[in-house]
Amino acid sequence: MRLRQRGNGDNSQMRNMRSILSSGVFIFLGLLAGSCCASPASAQTRAGSGTITGTVTDPSGAVVPGATVKIQNPVSQYERTATTDTTGHFRLSNIPFNSYHMTVAMKGFGTFVQDVDVRATTPVTVPITLSVGTAATTVDKYALYNFLSTFSGTHYVTPRAITGQISLHF
Repeated sequence: MRLRQRGNGDNSQMRNMRSILSSGVFIFLGLLAGSCCASPASAQTRAGSGTITGTVTDPSGAVVPGATVKIQNPVSQYERTATTDTTGHFRLSNIPFNSYHMTVAMKGFGTFVQDVDVRATTPVTVPITLSVGTAATTVDKYALYNFLSTFSGTHYVTPRAITGQISLHF
């Protein structure tokens, strides 16, 4: 029995076929591994979540860096917080579709409150202007009564003399 030897042309065709086949297998395995190992954050970005962005300014239009932006949903108890950057900008990403109560606070300014609906992957942009705050001190009338009634002397304060809250504005 005689074995037939293949020519050089047959070997090169075989090598080319093996090379193409192994390249295809590696590409398929790479795509399969990439789809299986995708992070939950990237999956959440694609469907079911959105973004809230905005810039916080004062009444003159100047940006307010360092302001705290907080959103929360009272039903689901989901909440997120961000701080404005040096340009007064904030960004809250991967926010599940829902309605949120937003508060923005910064020392020296009044608190900004607004409800925000996240319903699509298109970012929700909220322009925020903080009002200038006022310093106020509230005195509890009963605490004041208890404090003053401990002193002896000619002045005695009764609960009827203290009515409501006393606000001191500076």
